[in-house]
Parts: sequence; structure tokens; C-alpha cells
Amino acid sequence: PQVSSQWSSAALGLQPTLLPESACNAAAAREGGTTSIGETYSGEDSPTLRISDTSSGGDRITLPDSIPPPPSRPASFMLRPFVIGVCGGTASGKTTVCNQLEALLADEDVGFLPSDAFYKNLTEEEKKKAYAGDFDFDSPDAIDFEELKDCVRDLRSWHDVHIPLYDFTKHARKEETTTLKAHQVIIVEGILIFNDPELRDLMDLKIFVECDADIRLARRVIRDIAERGRELENVLGQYQRFVKPSYEKY
Repeated sequence: PQVSSQWSSAALGLQPTLLPESACNAAAAREGGTTSIGETYSGEDSPTLRISDTSSGGDRITLPDSIPPPPSRPASFMLRPFVIGVCGGTASGKTTVCNQLEALLADEDVGFLPSDAFYKNLTEEEKKKAYAGDFDFDSPDAIDFEELKDCVRDLRSWHDVHIPLYDFTKHARKEETTTLKAHQVIIVEGILIFNDPELRDLMDLKIFVECDADIRLARRVIRDIAERGRELENVLGQYQRFVKPSYEKY
């Protein structure tokens, strides 16, 4: 993606040593699509940005030109990592947004934490359902949020963490894990990360990526068949039974 980095750390109320100027103001042109940005404050004091992607290219998403400053922060806020949450429906463009953020921070200290890595191990019966497309991976119960929150807390305290590796073709975690070292900026990404209040409270900036449902479905079909070994009928059935209802509910 062609991204210009014009964000200022003042826009987030941060000192440059925490979130550098190159990270705070971004714009990326997307051909054939439009993007609208809205900003709201939820129950927490961190700002939430909503990014609406109406194009079908899937490789570039326009980020906001500016971010309203969050409410006042305690002095200790400057002494720990800055946590960004990127949430949205399946195949909405979350990874693209994360990649653009990482590109803006290419010369800085950034770590990426995907919630997909925290899917729980399935029982043999659950695996049978998963292979048949009858297991709900879009339910919050499918993800170990306690483990994910522990990792975010540790990272906020400058501790390295061990992250699971999930094999979507086998519907199981791998035996090995990967180490994510403590970083100045942590990007947490996933479809349900805003559903957990405690996890939301750990975030300093929340970005929600919106995208037309038909475009998301088309992207998911291509991804699941090409990368996860699924059949078309399986993908469509799972979308109707689990993915769409979960998006509307959570």
C-alpha cells in the first residue's frame, strides 16, 4: 500500500518517544473505493476510529488524516507501551490496516498480536464439527480471551510473551509457540477483541474496520479455499450459520 505518514504524536496526546510522529497521522489512496471515518468515545477513555472500506481490492484502506486527542492521561501512561486494537468483521481489511500501521512505524519498535492465535484446542468431537463446517469459530467462547489478556498485560509491563500457533487446516494449536518481545507499540488484531470489556480497557486506541458484507464474504471465500483448504459449500454454510449472526450480535 502507498501510505503517507503525516500523523503527529500530539494528536494522540503522546510524547514522541512513545508513539513517533511517523505513526500518528496517515492517509492511503484506494482506487475504486471510498472511505468514511468516524470517531467516538465509548465507556473507556481511549478513542475509537471507524474505517469504512467500500472497495473490493482488499490491498489498501484509507486511514484518517487526524485523530482527536483522548482525554487526559495519568503520567504513568507515558511509561508503558501504547496498545492499538484493530477490530472488524471477517475479511474486512483488518490485516491491511495493521500492515499499513506497521509500515508507518517501520523504523520504530512495533509488535503484532493476532487474536486468531488464541483459538482454543478442540476436542475430537469439536474437530469433527469443524471439518464439517458445524463449529462456531466466531463465538467469543472459541477464543481463549483470558490468555490473550494476560499476554497484553505482560506486554504492557515490558515482559516478553509466548504466543500459540494455530493451524487452521487441522483445527488445532501447534506444539511450538512463538515469542513476542516487548515493544513500544503493540497492535492487537481480531474479529472479537472489542467484545471483551477488560481487553478493551487495555487499549489506548481502537480502530474498527467496516466493510460491505458481500465484499467480506467474497474475500472470505477466496481466503478460506486458498489458504485453509475449505470447500465452497462449507465456507458458505459456515458464513450463514455462524459468521454473519456473530458479526451482528457481537
